[in-house]
Amino acid sequence: MDPSKKRKTDENGTVSMDAVSGPKPTPKDKHNIIEPFTEEQLLTILQVATARHLDVLDAVRSISDHDPAKRKLFVRGLGVDVVISVIFELTILASLVFSAVSLYLRHMQLAFILICITMLLCVCMKITKQVRLARKKRRRMLLPLSM
Repeated sequence: MDPSKKRKTDENGTVSMDAVSGPKPTPKDKHNIIEPFTEEQLLTILQVATARHLDVLDAVRSISDHDPAKRKLFVRGLGVDVVISVIFELTILASLVFSAVSLYLRHMQLAFILICITMLLCVCMKITKQVRLARKKRRRMLLPLSM
């Protein structure tokens, strides 16, 4: 690396922009700097930039408002965990409705069975959520500290 292009760092490790010598980078130079990053790294950088700079947030919002794909109500390719939790929730809701109807029609045994199934589904949903969170936590612990 050319020593004239090195940046001087402050005591706390931040780079002072007045120490940068030479011309400003061209759009092609900026593209070459950004190109090797993965999508996750770029999303992280963009999230930090939108949190710190309102003009970046406004630019992101204006781009997402103009893109009709961002306005879709249903998203293709949802994760399996989301689909499973939605199925659990719909089944729980249906069994609660059916148990209320069976109580109204005075079918106590059927209502009791449906309420037991609902409680079992709630417990299963809670267990799967805890297992998913444990896997996610374990994966996070495997990531290198530099990320």
